[in-house]
Amino acid sequence: MNAQIQQMVLSRCFLKKTHPSKDKKMQDRYASIMKTRRAITAIAQADQTAPFAEVIASDLDSFRGLRVAYATKATRLQIQEVRLDQIEAACPMVRSFFDGSGLLFYTDDIYRKTLAGGAAFHVDFSVSLDKNVAEAFRCFANGKSYSKPEEFYRLLLLLRGRGELSFNFDYFSYLIEEMEHFDAPNNRRPLETLAALKRFDHLTPDALREPPGSPKFLMSQSEGEAAAKTALDGMMKTLNAQELQVERRGIHAILLKTMHLRWQKRASPLDSLVEIVQFSLEVLGKLAKLEIYLAWKFLGCAGTVPKFFAPVLNPGANALKALKGMSWDVAMFRAAEKFAAMQRHDGHIKADFFVPLVASFDEKFKQLVQACPLRAIVMSPATDFVNMIFRDQMPFELALRDVLEGPIAATLNDPRAQSMRQASALSAQRIETAIAKLEDAVRDACTQASSSIGN
Repeated sequence: MNAQIQQMVLSRCFLKKTHPSKDKKMQDRYASIMKTRRAITAIAQADQTAPFAEVIASDLDSFRGLRVAYATKATRLQIQEVRLDQIEAACPMVRSFFDGSGLLFYTDDIYRKTLAGGAAFHVDFSVSLDKNVAEAFRCFANGKSYSKPEEFYRLLLLLRGRGELSFNFDYFSYLIEEMEHFDAPNNRRPLETLAALKRFDHLTPDALREPPGSPKFLMSQSEGEAAAKTALDGMMKTLNAQELQVERRGIHAILLKTMHLRWQKRASPLDSLVEIVQFSLEVLGKLAKLEIYLAWKFLGCAGTVPKFFAPVLNPGANALKALKGMSWDVAMFRAAEKFAAMQRHDGHIKADFFVPLVASFDEKFKQLVQACPLRAIVMSPATDFVNMIFRDQMPFELALRDVLEGPIAATLNDPRAQSMRQASALSAQRIETAIAKLEDAVRDACTQASSSIGN
C-alpha cells in the first residue's frame, strides 16, 4: 500500500501518532479508531476489481473486530430469489444503496470459517418506505387514487404478493419525516397512514389477484389505528426520534450552506469546501463526512455536478422548498447507515448483517443513489463507528487532504477534542440559528437574481 495515500486517508482521523493522554479508555478508543481507518483506507484504495479477500489480506489486523458489507460485481446476492442489482427491474420504485450485483461480508468469525471451508450466516433486509410511498398506502386503503398506480401495484406484489418470498418493509423513514405532525391538532392523516401500513400486513389472500389491487383487509380501521398507536410508542423509544430530527436538520444546514456558497461564485470549489468543513465543525460540532462528501459533489469539485442538484444550482423562487426535500433524500442515506449497523432479529434468528433498500416515487432520490455508488459500509462495534465508503472515495479523500492542510488542521489535530466531538450531541439551537440566517441570505440572493432579470 502506498504509504503517502495511507497516511492521507488516516488523516481523516486528524489524530497525532503519539497519544498524549494517560486515560486508558481514550487510548483504547484512539487505537480502535485508527485501526478502523486503516481498514477504510484498504477498501478505498483497492482496485475496483480486486477480490474482497485480497483487500482484507492487505491489512488483516485492521479488519479484526469489524463488521463490513462490501459491494461486488463478481458474485450474485439473491434476496428472496431476486438478484440485488435486478431489484429495480422487479419494482422500479425500489433501489439498493449498494453498487454491485452482490455483497460480501466480513466478521472475524465469518473470515475464520471461510478459510476453513465455508461460513453460514444470516442476512436480514428491509424496504424502507419514504413519505410519499407511505401516503400512497393510505390512499390505497381508503380506495382513493395515488401516484403511478402500475408501479405501486408492483411494489404491493413485491411486499405482500409473493407469499413467503415477499420482501420485508419498514416505515422508520416515514416516521422520522412525519414525526412533528403526529401530535398536530385536527390532523388525522399521519395516524391513518400508519394504520394503513399496519393493516397492509393483514390483506386478504385475493386482494392483489388483479391490478391495481383491492383494499380488502382482515383488520378493521379501528384495529389498525390501535396497532399504529402501539407501534408508534414503541418505535419512538427505539429510534430516539428527536435526535434523528436534529440530525436531519444538520443535513439541511450543510446543504443550505453549500447552495449559498455555490451561488456566490466568489471562490474556487475547494475554497468553498474549506468553508463547508469549518461550518460543519462550528455548527454541528462534528466533521460530518457524508454531508461534506455531498458538498464536494454539489460544488463541482468532482467534475460534473450530479443531476440530483440541478433544481438548486441557481437562485430561484422554489430553491428553499426544493432543498428541504433534498435534505430528506440525504437523510435516507443516514437512516440506511444507522439501520445497517443495528443488530436485528429476523424472527428468532439474530441477523449477522442488514441490507437496506428503499422505495420512493422520487426520481431525484434515484439520481442521488446513482451519483453516490456505495462500495462498502464499515462498522466498528467497539467505537459505534459507522462509515459509508463510495466508489469515488479516493478522489474525495485527496480533495479533503488538501482542504485540511491549512489552519483547520490545528483544530482537528487534538485527539481529546476529536473524541469529544464524536461523543457530543448535536445542538438543535445552534443548527436552527444557522438555518434561519442562511435562509435569509438565500431569500436575499433570490430577490437580487429576480431583480437582475427584471432589469
